[in-house]
Parts: sequence; C-alpha cells; structure tokens
Amino acid sequence: KAVDDRYEKAQWSRVEDHVDVIIFEGWCVGCEPEDETALSPPVNDFEAKEDANGEWRAYANKMLSTHYQDLFNLLDKLIVLNAPSFECVFEWRMLQEEKLRQKLKNADAKATSHILSNEEIVRFVSHYERLTRHCLATLPERAGWISNARHSRVLIFLGSHKEISLVSILRIGTLNLQKPIENMRCTLVNWYRNFLKNPL
Repeated sequence: KAVDDRYEKAQWSRVEDHVDVIIFEGWCVGCEPEDETALSPPVNDFEAKEDANGEWRAYANKMLSTHYQDLFNLLDKLIVLNAPSFECVFEWRMLQEEKLRQKLKNADAKATSHILSNEEIVRFVSHYERLTRHCLATLPERAGWISNARHSRVLIFLGSHKEISLVSILRIGTLNLQKPIENMRCTLVNWYRNFLKNPL
C-alpha cells in the first residue's frame, strides 16, 4: 500500500484470451447509499469536528446513489467478505501498516514516506467508518448470485486474524448450508470456480 499508484491508461494490461472469472474487489463494493436521515448524527470525532455540517458524508452518499450504483450494477455476482466488526477492520489496517513498516525498514525515503503513523491511520479510516458500518449491516442481505436459475446467497465470514472461519451458502427455499473452514489455505478464485463447477 505504501507504494500503490495507478498506471496511465496506456500502460494498462490487456487480456485477449477467454476469462472465466473477473474479481472486482474493494472496501465498499456493492454498498448502497444510506437514508438521508441517517447522515445527521456523526459516527466519530472526525465527522463531529471536521465534517460538522455533513458536507463530506452528504457528498459521499450522493456519489453512492449515482455513479457508484452505475458501476455496481455491472456486477452479476456479489460475494461478501464479512469482517467480525469495524474495530477488527481498524486493527487489520494497523497491522497492515506495521508489516509494511517492517518490510520497508531498509528502503529509501521515497518508499517509506507513504507509510502512515497510527494517528494518520485513525484519521484515514475515520473517513470510511460510516460506510464500513453501513456495509457490515446491509451487504450480507445483498450478497448472492443466480446459479442454475436458483438464487443463492454466499457469505464468507472472516475471523479476527483474517482467516476464513465460515462459508454460509443459502439457497432461497432450497438449502441452508454452513461450512466451517479450518486449517485450509484457499484462494477466493479457486473456491469460486469450484462452486460454479460443482454447485451444492
């Protein structure tokens, strides 16, 4: 993350072959806008002190209701990685930065200059606390796909150490199955391909 940046469009990779699965991953992918009445009370010190008039959260909500929904409507399947809590998300972000700090401890000043201090992480994450809590409360109900004309909902629950602790697959009116996953290394891509080939 300390050296993340976007390539110019001319440098984008192009794939000409057939692609089985494209995963579009992001912090708040699939998030719907909040009800406007929910925007008034601040959720943290950042909103109370630096967005007292609600301009930031109103703008973010407006973007969610327009441009982002246009993007999310292109998704034909939504899988939710459900964190245990917002506090856990915050702890993960702190851990991520600490790992970067250790990895880049011998790097040049340019690389290390983007590493955030704990105070900067608090400020950064505070911008997204509202949406993250909103996602945790609403996205599980939106997760799902159409598979063989049967509606399925897939939730992947993460433990406090980011391990996959439970996969919940719900087929409306057909099957309710929960699979705990223990001591297993797996990638989301392989798991997803497997499920498409061998639906339960």
